[in-house]
Amino acid sequence: MCSCPLQVKDALTGFPVYKQAEFYGGGQTPLHVAAANGNVEAVKVLLQHGADVHAKVGDGGLSISLRTALPGSTPLHMATACCGSGGQSARNSEGRAAVASMLLEAGADITARDKAGCTALDIATEDDDIFSILLAASITGC
Repeated sequence: MCSCPLQVKDALTGFPVYKQAEFYGGGQTPLHVAAANGNVEAVKVLLQHGADVHAKVGDGGLSISLRTALPGSTPLHMATACCGSGGQSARNSEGRAAVASMLLEAGADITARDKAGCTALDIATEDDDIFSILLAASITGC
């Protein structure tokens, strides 16, 4: 995965489907994938270009290693899941914590629930940094 913002930006030029469309099958957008992998630079570029922080995974759902991207999962759910595609985010909890903060600052809904009825806070218990960020946001109403 590219971590260079210019390459991400260039890849998206003239390709507005990244905002909402089922870009990766199962309804995941590039923002879902970047969030799951803790790719701070890609998330930053995607948000700057209008990616939807409220986009939900469609009914197809894809496996992202140990947790399935359940229908209804938002990019915030993906950032808080234990592992990203290929297990990369298991080694990038710092990136995923930063991404969770960025998504919250961009207006992500802390109360959004996936098809199983879980919020991002419900699935974040395995990572203390992300759990603390989400808990603080839920208390302050961000």
